[in-house]
Amino acid sequence: MEIRYDKRSAAGAALLGLTLLGAVLVAIHPGPFQVDSAVLHGLIGTRSPALTGIVDDVSRLLSPVAMAGWTALIVVALIVRDRSVRRALPVAGAVAIAAGLDTMIKLAVTRPRPPAVLQVGSPESTYSYPSGPVCGTTVLVMTLLAVTVAGLPRARALAATVLAVAVIVLCAWTRLYLGAHWLSDVTGGALLGLSAALAVPPLLDVVLRRVGERIDVKGLL
Repeated sequence: MEIRYDKRSAAGAALLGLTLLGAVLVAIHPGPFQVDSAVLHGLIGTRSPALTGIVDDVSRLLSPVAMAGWTALIVVALIVRDRSVRRALPVAGAVAIAAGLDTMIKLAVTRPRPPAVLQVGSPESTYSYPSGPVCGTTVLVMTLLAVTVAGLPRARALAATVLAVAVIVLCAWTRLYLGAHWLSDVTGGALLGLSAALAVPPLLDVVLRRVGERIDVKGLL
């Protein structure tokens, strides 16, 4: 069991390293890379007023503010279900740490968004790398997957994994479709979110097990 935790933490650290490498490259070259421009202009040709309205609504449901709300609901549900913070704490911790890292990287890199003329829906002007919505969505769904998939039948675990990946891809696509981010932004957001989802839960679990703590909140409910 310890080896599995070590491997997950190491994988999370490696993905964080890739995110930071991307931040360095973006800081050196804050403008879009060739692939960024190609993807955005390719998606512009698929836009329509009806589809834009739907995508804008979906994007709001996957925004950082919405993710904070979803996280709170999930954490409460896990505590009520388990009468323990054993699974809720990793979810809350991973989301909080990823959000903090996302903010720090944004402030360090200060990459501008795609031009407003290329954006549709609700235009945004804050810093662009990494994508906050993609980071938040990734860390929440992947951490939730990590703490719930154990013990599920293989078919159900696979279905849950596919669903989690689909939600992440949907979030990334909405950001690109709306012109709110470059492809490198959503890639960095996904890497950062996945790194926190991999590294934080096992580390918190080790801490809880070492102090022999399993918090029973039955009396608080």
